[in-house]
Amino acid sequence: MEEPVTLAETKRHLRLEVDETDEDSDILDLIADAREYAEGRQRKKLAVRSFTLTAAAERSFILPPPCKKIISVVVTDKDGQAKAIDEGNYHLYSDDFKAVLVLGKSYKYPSLNSDNRYPVQIEFSSGMLPVEVPRKTKRAIKLLIGHWYETREATTEKKREKPPFAVDALLEMDRTW
Repeated sequence: MEEPVTLAETKRHLRLEVDETDEDSDILDLIADAREYAEGRQRKKLAVRSFTLTAAAERSFILPPPCKKIISVVVTDKDGQAKAIDEGNYHLYSDDFKAVLVLGKSYKYPSLNSDNRYPVQIEFSSGMLPVEVPRKTKRAIKLLIGHWYETREATTEKKREKPPFAVDALLEMDRTW
């Protein structure tokens, strides 16, 4: 998985020497944590990776945007047999703010086991490539990393603060509602 901001970008933001490696693993952890925070605030994936959704037998499924690719859609029938749904029987709509997989009108579910509440399994990849992540979001991630880097300890002489206002303000600008 490629993070939206690189280690070198982050070290420049933190005013650290790029060739110094003492804290690289801690900084990489901060990058991942800040990305996860931003994903939670924006309700979208900022790094491409694979996911599996297990769901009830519906006609449409909401996926985390932006959805890049549907790998498979499988339904488990009443006998416990997994049956793949052909690509021609569903359509994916996805942009940076919404992703929905819709089954075609002609698709009929096989007989399902009433005890299996979630017979549908969707494997897909979702997220943005680093070049697709908005500049404001990258800036917010770096600001959050800087905040956490400077206030690393749980207890400090300084009052433990929430992330800077600018972080959430920047993230709100590209939020999925």
